[in-house]
Amino acid sequence: MNEFDNMIKIGELADKKITEEIVSEMLKRNIHLEKVYDSQNQMFVLYARDEESATVAFDYYRVKVGFAPPPKPLPKEWESIKNAPLGKLTIVFLAISLFVYGSRLFMGDSLFELFFMSNNQNGELTEIKNGEYWRLFTPVFLHFNLLHILFNGMWMKDLGSLIEHHKGMLFYLVLILVSGLLSNLGQFYVKGPFFGGLSGIVYALLGFIWMNKRFFPKVSYSLPRNDVLLMIGWFFFCFTGLLGPIANTAHGIGLAIGMIFGVFSGSISAKTFNPVLMLGFCLLALAFGAGTFAFEFFILPMISAS
Repeated sequence: MNEFDNMIKIGELADKKITEEIVSEMLKRNIHLEKVYDSQNQMFVLYARDEESATVAFDYYRVKVGFAPPPKPLPKEWESIKNAPLGKLTIVFLAISLFVYGSRLFMGDSLFELFFMSNNQNGELTEIKNGEYWRLFTPVFLHFNLLHILFNGMWMKDLGSLIEHHKGMLFYLVLILVSGLLSNLGQFYVKGPFFGGLSGIVYALLGFIWMNKRFFPKVSYSLPRNDVLLMIGWFFFCFTGLLGPIANTAHGIGLAIGMIFGVFSGSISAKTFNPVLMLGFCLLALAFGAGTFAFEFFILPMISAS
């Protein structure tokens, strides 16, 4: 047994200069590596004294010798999200969305026409007034291209399953129904009946997780801060029009509904009520919803007309 048997091998190199560069760089990081020359194989072998040092040294060694760096580990928040089982209700919503999207291949637009809030652009909800009440909600199942359904479907699968697992199917269903109905109605009054997608609900899920964590910090699930910022950034980017027609009002109202649910759910779970803070974030939520509605209903037409 020699002194290196209890050490962790990092790797071996034929180039003495690169070997010394690795040793030198590790010393700058307070990591001491042992360098041994294997005369039989004419290779320099590097060893670390402990696992923590070995992990850092091995990552640098890989880059130095031209290997791809190891993949970065998922943030701990995403580990919780990915570990949540796929929810039964989430499966139902995704399955209906996929079926409706695929129905165009063998049914044309007939199913879409049944799922739009109306088939008339005149601002009258004629079909709903005649008893077709499902139309108040079914636009959420309509998607108009592959990217649209993939983007919404992936977020729905992850965030929806997370909430369904931790809050239960009934709470999840109420959140979906309320956000879906209100975002559909808002989008209809802004742009008419020909819109669709799960994105209003997706933004409600985002808003709920965001605020629930804000008011109940001990909750075991959340979204990484960068992902929240990404989604909020995407929310505003959609206003530019560069992505084509977007149901921005549905996004804004969905986000507002989810945030308000999160404010109250988080406060109840934490058993701590701060009226000023709760009011502040509820007003922020309303600013997202009402602000988006006002922008699309009043400001955007004036910009288009000028």
